[in-house]
Amino acid sequence: MASKLLGFIAGIALSLILSFSGNIQAGTHKNKDFHAIHMMMNHGLNMILDGSSLIMMTEMDIDITFAKDPLVHGNAMIANGKELVDRAIRGPVMVEMHVKKKGDAAIMDSTHQLGELMLKTAYSQGIMQPVEENSIIAKHLHVLHLEANHALMMACQGSNMVMIGQADRTNDLQSYSFEQGHKMMLNARTILLDLLNSAALKDMESRILNPEDKALLKYTKKHLINSLDIANILIRMEFD
Repeated sequence: MASKLLGFIAGIALSLILSFSGNIQAGTHKNKDFHAIHMMMNHGLNMILDGSSLIMMTEMDIDITFAKDPLVHGNAMIANGKELVDRAIRGPVMVEMHVKKKGDAAIMDSTHQLGELMLKTAYSQGIMQPVEENSIIAKHLHVLHLEANHALMMACQGSNMVMIGQADRTNDLQSYSFEQGHKMMLNARTILLDLLNSAALKDMESRILNPEDKALLKYTKKHLINSLDIANILIRMEFD
């Protein structure tokens, strides 16, 4: 009886593994035409986030040493990152894919949705008051924003690792890349959910704030929601 039960359990486990493997392979086939575009978009978003973080740290009066003014460097990174994302979703390769109706229609829609969300992540310079007038609330909100940027960068890097791994799951290194990338994407989403539901954010929402802090709170929460939407789309495109 015990051996039959073990055999039954093993059979179910094998079926689940084969089913999961089949879904991944199907996803790979469905997404493969978009991998180069998605990697380019992920790289562009990382540049936008890096540049945004530089500007925010400067506004928080954190000492940064750069050969160039960090604001100049940060704005240049944002501009270059936006250009990459915009070219990916509106450039000649994408136009050709539309004309020739290449790729899965649902993935195409998700790619455009993802690109538009990515373009909204750039930090708007000057949203904070001058450094000497910054409130404690403003600085705490900027820390939340920086943490969200880090989580979103992790989601993008995990997405790229998954796409690299999908090329050949029989290769040990690429299989490892796939598994680690999957974990990074899920961890990033968890961090963003934790930030959005954090006690610190709820505490700030319950306070009576001055108009500047109230505007920054609204801005930061919008960024957290936007970041979570991006992470969810990245996961959905690779695993649904």
